[in-house]
Amino acid sequence: MYVCIYIYIYIYIYIYIYILYGIIYFTDVCIRENKGLYWYLLGRLYDSSPDLRHSAIEFYEKALKLDPSMVMAWNAIGEAYWLSGKKDLAKSCFQKALLKVIIFIQYM
Repeated sequence: MYVCIYIYIYIYIYIYIYILYGIIYFTDVCIRENKGLYWYLLGRLYDSSPDLRHSAIEFYEKALKLDPSMVMAWNAIGEAYWLSGKKDLAKSCFQKALLKVIIFIQYM
């Protein structure tokens, strides 16, 4: 009985460490390869809480400074502005995201 519990605990800890290692590795790759993606993902994480939305907007802005063509970040910052009540800024961000998509489609 106790052996089964220890095995389950061991497996749980092993999986937890494996997932944690994957997150650390992914973060490291994002920082080296594509810093804009890292800041965008961090913004998405903070955007899930209404209390931290102002921090998410800062992270999206950092992502856009590094990669202004990132449509996902333009859309996400537009959503954050919209939910914060800044409708004019949100509209501007949505228009920029749409413009980036149109430009991308034209060159396909």
